[in-house]
Amino acid sequence: MGLIAPQPMPTPYAGLYTDPQTGKKIAPRTGPHILVSCPTGGGKTESVLGPASIAHPGPIVGASSKDDYLRLVCERRIGPVYLIDLRQIESPYYGAHVTQCRIDPTTLIDRHDDALNMATWLHRTAGLSLGGRITSHDEPYWAYQIIPSLAALLYAASPRGNSQGIDWVMHAVENPFKPERPESVVIPNVTEEELKYIIAQERSKEINADQKAKASAKKTAELEEYRAKAAYDAALAAQRAAQKAADEMDDQQAAEYVRAERIAAGEDPATVYSDLPPSWWDARQYFATMPWSVLPTRLERVAMLAGRQRDSVALGMSAALFPWVYESVRRQDLPVFDPRCLDDPTASLFILAEPEGGGVGAALPLVQAIVSQWRRKTSLNILEHNLLVAIDELTNTLPLPTLDVLVSEARGLGINLLVALQAAQQIAHRYDPIFMETLLRIFPVMLVMHGSAELEMLEQGSLWSGLTVRSTETVDQTNGNRVISTEEGPRLLPQELQPRERYRGRLLFRGYEGIEVELPSFEQFLHMYDNNTIEGLIRI
Repeated sequence: MGLIAPQPMPTPYAGLYTDPQTGKKIAPRTGPHILVSCPTGGGKTESVLGPASIAHPGPIVGASSKDDYLRLVCERRIGPVYLIDLRQIESPYYGAHVTQCRIDPTTLIDRHDDALNMATWLHRTAGLSLGGRITSHDEPYWAYQIIPSLAALLYAASPRGNSQGIDWVMHAVENPFKPERPESVVIPNVTEEELKYIIAQERSKEINADQKAKASAKKTAELEEYRAKAAYDAALAAQRAAQKAADEMDDQQAAEYVRAERIAAGEDPATVYSDLPPSWWDARQYFATMPWSVLPTRLERVAMLAGRQRDSVALGMSAALFPWVYESVRRQDLPVFDPRCLDDPTASLFILAEPEGGGVGAALPLVQAIVSQWRRKTSLNILEHNLLVAIDELTNTLPLPTLDVLVSEARGLGINLLVALQAAQQIAHRYDPIFMETLLRIFPVMLVMHGSAELEMLEQGSLWSGLTVRSTETVDQTNGNRVISTEEGPRLLPQELQPRERYRGRLLFRGYEGIEVELPSFEQFLHMYDNNTIEGLIRI
């Protein structure tokens, strides 16, 4: 029996090539990832991102700062559509088929280490909500204190803990203080007073029954009975008061349970957390099944540090959660997006995020969690469909801190990347120049569209075009003699690779000079797509 050949990995659409012999339009196989460079207004959304998302035979995650990309893709792509709108404007109505969702990082935690990873991602992206640059951990000492502490709180609010979500974490982070435990209440024993009262009663009855007893003896016995009863009543009242105080103390110790009951009853969480604020010390109870975990111990140790050190860690955790200060990110009226929705090969997730504000910082951990989900699928050999991650205006909407790592290994995870920007220099500004050079060298395919000032990309294509001998003729101005000289150089110069017409692009493959492709407008692409006149597209 012969072996079944593995199905080739789909590659993102990046234009059409016309067969010179047959005249047929062919969508060439590109590569696992494509970096698209196109100036503003050059048509990268309608001629590359939109068609590529429609043609991809699997789930997609699309990120943009505007909704034109969403509207284009929804014209043809079938299946469920999920939208996470993180912009600080009112969300328009996109139709009943679009399900609006929100991001809650605690719901993405299923295991102990998930909490640590989530805390790391949130800490690394803390400055992006204010438009800052992407850097590594500048102060590793504080990072090593902030990340485990934040991870403990995230896990406590996750489905593995109390399931109260990001709101619980937001309030707990601000309260590092340990609730003061009242002194233990001693419940008095009334047995002695009760016994004295019984004895006094019996003695009084005995004296009153004796006909020979003097009146003074009877009065004395009645007085002793009265005093014993008063002492017994006082002891009994003290016992009841002590029992009530003990019961109230038990209720105070179960504040976490009271919060859960009030929220389950439909009370506004903000009101509940205002009355009974959670604290760092509430996290330990959710690690009862993991006695080996040091996360609650780390959190409690930090809580007992000197005030300034403790407050520095608290401020670091608050910065990591800063995106959820924005109401446009919290959106408690919306359901939480579940990455398992992308198990449907026709599913589409769109993330709309502005360059500044909480959107960028909130979206990045979600994308990292989705990547981790695909990593798990490939490890368990249960991957069925490739995921396309299409990013419009990379540095503005989804500047992934680990983009270089993702580009280098996403192919093996079953993920295709289609990243668009206006100029590679934007990467140097948002990250740093070394990061830009790294990306330009590891992206397997680059698409340079008309008007792009990407000399470095074109120089790489020129380098891969091979060598040739060029002749140069010069004329001596003094005597008119003609001098012919030869020099060895690249077969194609960068200027020759530059596309010269709108809706044209140079598709540069790693190791080759590439080909010039046609980039039809969105309407033209739809016409050819609907009539199935494009060869090479893999459909679901």
